[in-house]
Amino acid sequence: MGGAAEFAAGGASAVAPGVGAENVVPDGINLWMPVADERAAMVALAASGIRVAAGSSFRAGPSDDGHSELGQQYVRITAGAVRGDVEEVAALLAAASRQA
Repeated sequence: MGGAAEFAAGGASAVAPGVGAENVVPDGINLWMPVADERAAMVALAASGIRVAAGSSFRAGPSDDGHSELGQQYVRITAGAVRGDVEEVAALLAAASRQA
């Protein structure tokens, strides 16, 4: 990996540990973060100037409701461009993951 891909993956790996949410899954430039409520997390983050995507938008299959088979909801965070204020972004993400 090199160039832009390495730069992008670096942002995601820098943010992931600070989020503190269990089962945060890095996926290239993206992170998949479990949340208590997908919509509440998205609204809380938007109010802080952080845009994320609803996990339900990426689910395939008959239960296309933002939940995994175990009832967990997720948001997808494209964290690849995060360079400054990593701790602040991670703290906002962690707080949003608990929004219900």
